[in-house]
Amino acid sequence: MLTKATKKLKYMDKFFLNKTNINNIINNICFIKDDEYKDAEYKDKTVKKSKESNESIINDNEDKLFWSWYIFQYGYENYGMLGKNTYKTEMKIKTGLVEMIHKQKKDLKKFKMKVNDIEQDILYSKKISIKSLMIILYLNKINLVYYTDYIYYENILFDKTIVIYYNKDDNIYEMKKNENIETIKNEKFLVSSLDKKIKAISNYKADDIKNIAKKLDIEIMKSLNKTFTKKELYEKIIQKIS
Repeated sequence: MLTKATKKLKYMDKFFLNKTNINNIINNICFIKDDEYKDAEYKDKTVKKSKESNESIINDNEDKLFWSWYIFQYGYENYGMLGKNTYKTEMKIKTGLVEMIHKQKKDLKKFKMKVNDIEQDILYSKKISIKSLMIILYLNKINLVYYTDYIYYENILFDKTIVIYYNKDDNIYEMKKNENIETIKNEKFLVSSLDKKIKAISNYKADDIKNIAKKLDIEIMKSLNKTFTKKELYEKIIQKIS
């Protein structure tokens, strides 16, 4: 006889991201196979992208990171042809991406991310995270350069590179076109991880902290004759890049 707790767990089975449920999603949403990615609907055409600005490309969809990748991968013309009803296309592609992730789980371990969390994010979040975008880009052999007003992160492995700018004030992601990556590198503070933007204070000397502060436009002088302490500057840095 099933207890109440057992019945409750059994009821929740359909919400878990296991193999059975993924297969159900794939079957119900008309899973897009690898060869369908080559179909003309998704193939990037060599046309003049007149609707793209010289600097930023901001799409009108809620999931801006996902559609930024789509535009980069398949072209603005194909994106425009989808019209307003993009949900079916979005779910087809996202389901296909999750299937690709399943097949390459071992290879993705080097990113030190929980693959199940990435799958959940891609399938069920209204807005995928920058980390999920990184995995999508890797699967499609595209580099990522990501930056804010103060920091930048790069994952360079392939020939093509997408540049994403995060406008913290407006909480919006923008895909940048023809951006000078070297300028970004010279002006921003390089972070080695999107999860942990700066190492523990013990990893830096006082001069290192001062140099980081200068790069971030943080005042290092507490008074005319005295600088902020290493700890004080470190806390200011964290506040600036968080």
